[in-house]
Amino acid sequence: MNPVKVGKILYLFCLGVSQSQMVKKYGFCHKSIKHTLQEYADHLGKWTEVGARLSKQLFLNLHSLQEDIIEDVRERMESGKLKPTFRDVYYVSTAKDKCWEQAHRIEELKKETTFTRNVVTQEEHEKPLAKVRGWAGKMVNE
Repeated sequence: MNPVKVGKILYLFCLGVSQSQMVKKYGFCHKSIKHTLQEYADHLGKWTEVGARLSKQLFLNLHSLQEDIIEDVRERMESGKLKPTFRDVYYVSTAKDKCWEQAHRIEELKKETTFTRNVVTQEEHEKPLAKVRGWAGKMVNE
């Protein structure tokens, strides 16, 4: 990766510039931006932990909101101001279910995947390079 490009993406991200703005204004590719941000976020292997924690917190907030809505709907039903419909809680229930699924999916992915970056020393890089140069030299001499 180009370190200048990576630095600029991270700098813009820290300033709060959206990915779409980076694409339009600075000409970066969406894939490059996402890859850079994921690499940076997962530098210490914390990306999945943060995502799982946020999903769980969102689930709890939505669960509480759902209970409040159900209580409000119940009070309006009892007072005769409302005829209950499925739609009254459908959207919150759907959002809550999705948060629950995402939190557990992230936990499962965290258990399944361990990312290891292949690191090559300069010596390991130079050995095959020397062989290729040797072959190229033989071909030129023939």
